[in-house]
Amino acid sequence: MTPPPRRIGAGRTVGNGGDTMASVNRSAATLSGLAVASLVLGLLGFLGLTALLGFILGIIALVKISGSGGRLSGQGMAIGGVVTSGCWLLMVPISLAILLPAVAKTREAMLGSGCQFQMQMVATTITQYAAENGGKLPKSTAEVTTTMTAMGLPSSTFECKSGTKFILSPKVAGKSIESIANPSQTVLLFESTDGKTAAYPHDGYGYVAYVDGLVRKVGQAEGKKIP
Repeated sequence: MTPPPRRIGAGRTVGNGGDTMASVNRSAATLSGLAVASLVLGLLGFLGLTALLGFILGIIALVKISGSGGRLSGQGMAIGGVVTSGCWLLMVPISLAILLPAVAKTREAMLGSGCQFQMQMVATTITQYAAENGGKLPKSTAEVTTTMTAMGLPSSTFECKSGTKFILSPKVAGKSIESIANPSQTVLLFESTDGKTAAYPHDGYGYVAYVDGLVRKVGQAEGKKIP
């Protein structure tokens, strides 16, 4: 009587006399969902937070695949997810180094434009005041503020968001506009933090309004004659 085949290992049998071998199908390894998620999130890393999640999930997937004894597959995907996510994460500080100075400059430009607009408004108000008062300018900054408040304008109009206030030059306070020889070169208003000396909060520049109504930015060297 012929003895039955003997089993010598997973998926292998030895037939009669041990001289015949056959293989049976193994069950396929399961693809790691974490590995897939890591790769997808890594490829979408330009969206920001997905790169960090992809990196973390990739590391977890590699650990689980390594300890699964062949039951899990997807090591290549996990490595790809870790690499792509890591590249995006490295780009974050580089991008910040490039963008932050640009954002700061844009913010400063917006503040400067706001200050210029507000100073122009105040200079126009002073011109209207002079037209209604025999051509004479206000006697002080306080009088300008009072006049603007009476016209319904908020006191904040007289202040710049950079931390300065607009000061009426004492050289023209109370004078008649007609008595000023060179209105286009004579300072009417200037920015100040102490109410006396000119300030230059916009990267070394400050805004100045002239008696003729023009508002422009001047540097510290040019502003030595202010007020």
